[in-house]
Amino acid sequence: MRIDVSRVGLDALGAAIAAPKMQSALLVATDVPDHATFAACRDLGFTYFQGEYFAQRRLFRRTSVATAGLGSLRRLAELTAGDVSFEDLEQIIAPDVGLSLKLLRYVNSAFFALPRTVSSVRER
Repeated sequence: MRIDVSRVGLDALGAAIAAPKMQSALLVATDVPDHATFAACRDLGFTYFQGEYFAQRRLFRRTSVATAGLGSLRRLAELTAGDVSFEDLEQIIAPDVGLSLKLLRYVNSAFFALPRTVSSVRER
């Protein structure tokens, strides 16, 4: 059953869905304008949602990239195990995207002042 949340209003929403909810109907909340309305509808038992709120862009600000956790520790153990060639280094580091990105950022930082930008783990 589709219910236009903006027309019914949050106050009367509980009464409006009482009968369909008793019949185990799937409830669709339409015209959901914001997160508070979405949370209220979800708590009331709506299954599906539509509206402006879901069309809005949400920005997530993160400056770090996650590495593979335990996998990174294993890779670190492989790196410190002994004599490692460049090919071994690439095979150890390249599968972990987060670790590769952090390594490339570090190598391309002003600290090293390289004459060119290193764009992959494979470059020497």
